[in-house]
Amino acid sequence: MRNVLVSSKNGTLPQGLEHAGEHRLILDSTPGWALSSNALLHRAAALGGDALFLDDDVTLTETSLIGVSAHYADADIFGLDLHDMSGARQAGARHILTETGALEDWIHPGPAYVAHCSTSAIYFKADVVRSSVRFPIWDGIHWEDVAFCLDAWLHGFRVMAVPGRVNHAIVGGVGATKRHDPQFWQRWMANKQAFEAWGRGRDLSKVPMGVKEL
Repeated sequence: MRNVLVSSKNGTLPQGLEHAGEHRLILDSTPGWALSSNALLHRAAALGGDALFLDDDVTLTETSLIGVSAHYADADIFGLDLHDMSGARQAGARHILTETGALEDWIHPGPAYVAHCSTSAIYFKADVVRSSVRFPIWDGIHWEDVAFCLDAWLHGFRVMAVPGRVNHAIVGGVGATKRHDPQFWQRWMANKQAFEAWGRGRDLSKVPMGVKEL
């Protein structure tokens, strides 16, 4: 049995959970996304088993976990194939690390080892859940999941983008990210700066440069 972890301050749930297989749902509404997400990981670690980590506005499909099943032996963290409501692959859901140290979107189905996969729909093996890898607590919005994935690489875990469609209730970045909020970009920039400071204090040489497709 796998754990399905959902952080939702409104208590809403993802759709299509019947496609998650046999699972135990763990819902948390702790204020602050990173705090809530870490609380979910701590609870899952105590229970044992793998974890499927989902936003509350995604919909699983019958193909969502095919990439995880096909490549289970090849990685420890699997980023599922997010599509927005227009049907396009979601920009910003997967990133590679360039030779200059910059993050660059990688909008392909996979399978491929990448620097980061969005935690809107991501699968963690039990060893990752039990590890010390957790989301940093910053005051703004976004970027914590990028730090999580890079930290996972530094701890010896492998992050892979895999096929397996998940629908995300956003269009052009508007929706779950609430980019219509006038404070969005101010909060986004605050976390980006926190992320850059976080990265300067770490040797990221264990994170693969570019993309390594299977």
